[in-house]
Amino acid sequence: MQRGDRDVTLEALLEIDPRRLTLVALGYGQRLFTLRYDGATLDEQRSPFLPSAVQGRDILADMQLALWPAESVRAALPAGWTLVEGSDERVLLHDATPVTTIRFAGAPAWRNVLVLRNHPFAYTLTITPVAER
Repeated sequence: MQRGDRDVTLEALLEIDPRRLTLVALGYGQRLFTLRYDGATLDEQRSPFLPSAVQGRDILADMQLALWPAESVRAALPAGWTLVEGSDERVLLHDATPVTTIRFAGAPAWRNVLVLRNHPFAYTLTITPVAER
């Protein structure tokens, strides 16, 4: 994750099955958080060292925006929001203004490097699958 002149690298394990999503993030030699989402409830276990600005719901939203099928994302968008998808990019717009841009290095997205840029909060999240290192 990059924001301004700050660059933070985390190791993460993502497991998705038909019943739930589990995401565990490790950094600085310890577990920073564990997220579990069953489609209705988000359970978040946090390290006391994790800054309060890092919220599980925001991480889950970025993951859904980047990795969920576009039709599922579109169905959940409120009025005024649009998702545009090309072969190597997704753009989330609010009233025609880009909010988040996601670029994919290849298909399927979850097996390739992806770069998510959140424009209002000025951060970039680069996800590199282990197989791509």
